[in-house]
Amino acid sequence: MTIARKALSGALLPVLCLWLAAGPAIAPVGAEGIRVTQVDVNNLLLRGEIRAYVSMGESGSGELGPGDFRVTEADGSELEVVSVDATANRDEGIGFLLLIDNSGSMYDETYRGVPRIDDAKAALGEFVAQVSGSRDTMGVLSFNTALEELAPMGSDPANIQKRIQTLVRPGEDMSYTELYQGLNQSILDFPRVPGRKALIVLSDGEDYPFFKNAGKPSPQWGESAATPDQVLSGLWDAGITLYGINFADKRDPDLERVATASGGRIFDARGAEELKDVYANIRDSIQSEVRLTLKAPAYDSSERTLTVRARGGMDSRNYAVPLLFGAPGGGSILVPLLFMLGGLGLLVFLFFMTFERPVESPQIQTVDSGMTIALKGNATVIGSSADAQMTIAGNPAIDAEHATIVRDDATGTFTLVSKRRVRVNNNPVTRRELAPGDVIQIEGTSIVFDAPVTTQVTKTLTKNKG
Repeated sequence: MTIARKALSGALLPVLCLWLAAGPAIAPVGAEGIRVTQVDVNNLLLRGEIRAYVSMGESGSGELGPGDFRVTEADGSELEVVSVDATANRDEGIGFLLLIDNSGSMYDETYRGVPRIDDAKAALGEFVAQVSGSRDTMGVLSFNTALEELAPMGSDPANIQKRIQTLVRPGEDMSYTELYQGLNQSILDFPRVPGRKALIVLSDGEDYPFFKNAGKPSPQWGESAATPDQVLSGLWDAGITLYGINFADKRDPDLERVATASGGRIFDARGAEELKDVYANIRDSIQSEVRLTLKAPAYDSSERTLTVRARGGMDSRNYAVPLLFGAPGGGSILVPLLFMLGGLGLLVFLFFMTFERPVESPQIQTVDSGMTIALKGNATVIGSSADAQMTIAGNPAIDAEHATIVRDDATGTFTLVSKRRVRVNNNPVTRRELAPGDVIQIEGTSIVFDAPVTTQVTKTLTKNKG
């Protein structure tokens, strides 16, 4: 090192130390102008409406009406703005799904000598306390090599705070960072309900998948891998906005692109106080958004792009239109009528399949193909493997041994067990005792469980009474 370089280093060192002691101000990546943060199509089939949530940025959201906005589709056609609501997110609440990195590196110390996970717990706990008592709902998940549900959506804030504190340092094999697998599964677990939905992920580094880096199948994900583009597509399909919090010097190279394209943003933070400010900043910005109710056009494709112009600014957002019998839904009264008739037909089918013809022995049956498997042994495996008792081929999202139905000989009951969350009657579970008529949903495949009343229900009731 030359004398000049030594002198320069000596002059900058005190400044650098002061900067590290104070910490940099939190900063979102990207300018704050008008942004379309979410497009909600949950009211499309029943009301012929879609809703766009818009952040007005520095221009503010006060004194805005339908005439202040121009909304167009990619082909240039205009959508009628039926109403503008500047307080919808405050009045109706926001759904927050909080995803926290619990990989091994989160237990490294920050510049203040405190493990990152301790700062993350403190920030999450304060955010939960701030949201408590409002109309907002929350759920918390943690991820490392696997994804764990700490508290499902709608949990009591006091219970959420307790569950956050249960996070402990994972073992070596569980210390990996399955960022995109965790995000992808979190999207699937987000309830499909109308309203403003925000997925906030806090991570201290890049995606570091177990299978790719350990050289063996993941205990939860097997050999499958979620990509950033798959996560982005899932966010568009579900109408969810992703906000990312980078809690280290090195951020994942694709996370900013995914968050921005979903309508969200990326923030940098280095300590507990900055983290607290970031969570509060995200909530405040969502609460200040305006909600546009739009008259739905006649759709001719499922993948759409909506552009909103107001006060000299503009922004576009991709979104997905739900398919109805293989074609995009439109805004006419025929659509909800067909939708309801289709749903009624499915209910009638399930009723007659599972109840009008009592089965002689326990079984499972797929809804689409009608494949039926008798539950003869103590364990019935459902998966993509040819060795599984029920083989579901052609879906790469289904593991070789995705779920197992276990029989308890002592009680005659059957319990579904899965390393990854599946849905039973549309509720995400990893373990669930089954009752006749329960519908198991595994990566798009619906399976109905049935059993004779005398061998299943009676024994279950007897056990419960005891």
